[in-house]
Amino acid sequence: MTRRWRRSPAFILLTTLVGVLLVTLALAVPAGAAATSFPSVSVLDSDFVTDPTGQNTSLQHNIPNLWVVVDGQFQDANFKDHYINTGGSDRWGLPASEVFEEESGALTQY
Repeated sequence: MTRRWRRSPAFILLTTLVGVLLVTLALAVPAGAAATSFPSVSVLDSDFVTDPTGQNTSLQHNIPNLWVVVDGQFQDANFKDHYINTGGSDRWGLPASEVFEEESGALTQY
């Protein structure tokens, strides 16, 4: 039994389009990335902080000042300014993470 439909131009076009769609969807959101409730986030300023002793290479993170859209309004999320103005590494230690959305609508940095 021959399967001529597998060689038809319509079938080839359809399978090609499905393949392109699957690749596009796979590239649209990086693996492990979660959706965010912030439609827009801009970095205004950032410091890259590392362990000055060089002993802990996992403590290499940015402390940014961000501009985010919340409910259609632009808001400041000044992690860097708050960190510096309230004692910096003497009070807070070194950042252990990047800024991320821990709960919907709440940016956090450890």
